[in-house]
Amino acid sequence: MKRSREVITSTIKVPGFAVIGFFSRFLFVAFLPIGIYMILKAVVQKIRGVEVAAEPEAQFTVDEALIGQRFFHKGHTWVQPTAEGTVMVGPDYFAQKIIGAIDRIDVPPIGRFLQPGKIAWRLRHGERVLDQISPIEGKIVAINPALQTDPAVVAPRSTTDDGWVLKIRPSHLKENLKNLIPGNRVEKWLELIKSQLVFRFPGIVGPAYQDGGELIDGVCDTMSDEDWEVLRTEFFL
Repeated sequence: MKRSREVITSTIKVPGFAVIGFFSRFLFVAFLPIGIYMILKAVVQKIRGVEVAAEPEAQFTVDEALIGQRFFHKGHTWVQPTAEGTVMVGPDYFAQKIIGAIDRIDVPPIGRFLQPGKIAWRLRHGERVLDQISPIEGKIVAINPALQTDPAVVAPRSTTDDGWVLKIRPSHLKENLKNLIPGNRVEKWLELIKSQLVFRFPGIVGPAYQDGGELIDGVCDTMSDEDWEVLRTEFFL
């Protein structure tokens, strides 16, 4: 009797392992296409030059004390929180002076999730292309509708103009703002940047100054392709 029980017990275990193996193979086959799709999607996003990440839980409220204030990124973009729980972002005054008249702005689609330090849009002036990185993390919820007919509408003539490119629903607003320059400090910062620009390109940028120490529009037009590449890399990325 003891032997027969042992035989029965051992024969019962075999189907259990078979079932587990069957379900393991089933799950592998079922989820394999999903895994391949996610890998291919990430590759395409890298090629396009705009980083897209899995969207975390969105932040739908903005601290009232931040609404209307402007913060600046060292890549020469700005952020301005709004009462509707989004932030407006756009190119700063220095970027406008460098690129000059904007012929076109290449923007990602609504719904794209942007990360700080990754390309958010491209400013185009003739053959010059200026990549600008996102100053903040979040999902794009709106694109300035004027961009298609008059892209120059985003070109700021001061540090307080509202020439926005995108509206973003921020994910980690307070954390991102800690890495940005407050509006009350931006003038001194821009003066420092202009001084660095003249020091870096003395024979090119010096004559590009108007009376009063302001850069003319379209500094890029005065530069060779090699100098433009250096400026774009050192001052905007």
